[in-house]
Amino acid sequence: DLYLSGGIYLGGTGSANKLEDYEEGTWTPNPTFGNQTTGMAFTTRTGGYTKVGRVVYISGRIVFSNKGSATGVFQIKGLPFAASSLGEGFYGGVTLHYAVNLANPTSWEATQYPVIDTNSSYIYMRYANSSGGSNAHYNSDINNNSDLLFQGFYTTDA
Repeated sequence: DLYLSGGIYLGGTGSANKLEDYEEGTWTPNPTFGNQTTGMAFTTRTGGYTKVGRVVYISGRIVFSNKGSATGVFQIKGLPFAASSLGEGFYGGVTLHYAVNLANPTSWEATQYPVIDTNSSYIYMRYANSSGGSNAHYNSDINNNSDLLFQGFYTTDA
């Protein structure tokens, strides 16, 4: 084992080459509809992360046993670190690897591009619409037994 009290310089001695942080851990994905969780229940709700410098890699799985009665935009809250506050160009990207038992399969068959907005701690569940724009996912897109497996990355200020 090697323990350092400061950082390590990789590929040079400039400040841009100094790695000062590496961390692994778990987080709990907290799905919401319109920022509410009324009546929600899960058979699986788990997540993991690896943070290297300012880049955070996340993975997670949510299996609903009851989507509850909350309505509104679908977000997954509880990311292990807040996303960077630096603005445009610092959004995070998320990929859905598995999505089954959905109430509105047409919206899930479209191109998915969930995003992590700057200065936030949530995943905003979105998909491409036929006119070249995007739509949010809502509670009407989820069933009581929906299963979502996802992975992504984003930049943090921490």
